[in-house]
Amino acid sequence: MDATRPPRSFTCASMSEQMKQLLSLDLDLSESVVFISLGGNDYLFSFNGKAAEDPKGFAKELVRQLMRNLMSLYTRGVRKFLINNIGPVGCIPNKRNRTSTCDEDLNKAITVYNALLHIELKELPKEASIVMANSHELITGIFKDPAKYGFNVTEDHCCGTWDADNNMYSCNEKSGYCDDREHILFFDGAHTTDKANKVFAHKCFAGSICHQIL
Repeated sequence: MDATRPPRSFTCASMSEQMKQLLSLDLDLSESVVFISLGGNDYLFSFNGKAAEDPKGFAKELVRQLMRNLMSLYTRGVRKFLINNIGPVGCIPNKRNRTSTCDEDLNKAITVYNALLHIELKELPKEASIVMANSHELITGIFKDPAKYGFNVTEDHCCGTWDADNNMYSCNEKSGYCDDREHILFFDGAHTTDKANKVFAHKCFAGSICHQIL
């Protein structure tokens, strides 16, 4: 959502502003494949207070805004979409810093969003080809059986020191990083390593975590 609070260390354009910028470009989007992966920051930064008291309402608003943006892209000619759901954000290193355990309340709320997203995507025009990427299933599977996917570190991260002001690990030129990034799931406090992204891509193209919405 536009109201999502970004880290205080930098600012970025809101989703609405990014959409306006994209749609203002003189581009033929009819042959494009649009990959959309968002929502994690909404839960990481904005799922608190009244939002946490109404997980379903929060999820509905997120999905509503996403569907509006998808229809804007469809109107501009986009017909092929790959939509990534939200992984178990409650288990990223940034959330484990204080307790070393997952925030299961946050993860439970995310499953509400993922279920609603799957339902609402079916409402897009039939001319649109929608593929759902289930990153939540993949990351959950890696946590349960890391060795199966080639990992041996899933709770720690490769780069970053704790930044109390921003309540997250800060990875920058002064942080340093681990030498072995082939067997660790998270590069910094929130983002996965290249190895993990390759696993995602392989599983998606193989059809094990990516499925067409009919």
